[in-house]
Amino acid sequence: MGMRRLIWILSALTALLCITGCAKVQTRAVDTRVAGEVLVDPAQLPVYSERDEAEEPQALVAPAVPLYPAELIAARLPPIAVTVRIVVNPEGRVAEVEALAAEPALAEAPAFVEAIRTAAAQWRYRPYRVIRWRELPDQDGDGLADGEEMVANRALPFRFDMRYRFEVVEGKASVSQP
Repeated sequence: MGMRRLIWILSALTALLCITGCAKVQTRAVDTRVAGEVLVDPAQLPVYSERDEAEEPQALVAPAVPLYPAELIAARLPPIAVTVRIVVNPEGRVAEVEALAAEPALAEAPAFVEAIRTAAAQWRYRPYRVIRWRELPDQDGDGLADGEEMVANRALPFRFDMRYRFEVVEGKASVSQP
C-alpha cells in the first residue's frame, strides 16, 4: 500500500470520526509536562478526498507552565484543578483560553485561569494543515499519472483542553497536570 493511499485512509477515518463527533489527535509536545489531546472542530474540517493529506499540529517550543498567582500564595487556598479550552489560530498562536471548570469552585479561580492564559500566550505550534494534491496527466503514454502537484495548502485553527492543579505545599507554590 502506497504512502499517499495510507495517508488518505487515515484522513478519511479522521473525517468520519469528525462527522460523528470530534476526532482526537495526540499532540507531540516538546515538554512532557504539558501535553493534551487536540480536539479538532468538525465544522472547520474540509471535505476529504483521495488527494487530501492532513498534517497534525505540533508544539514548536516547550510550552511554558503557568505560575501560581503570587498574590494568592499566602491565602492558603485548598488545591484547585482548573480545566481550560485552548484555541490555536491558523498561524499557530494561542488565540483564546476559555475556562471550562474549576474544582473546587473558588472565587479566586479567575486568577488561576489568567495564569494559564499568560503562559499560553508564549506557546507556539505548527498549525493543523490540510494539503490537497492532484495527479498530473500521463505524458509518456503508460496509462499512469506522471506525478502529483500541490493545489492547496490550508492552515486551520484547532483546539484542545488542558487541566492544571494549583496548590501550595509547605509554603511552596506548585502547578502540575493531574
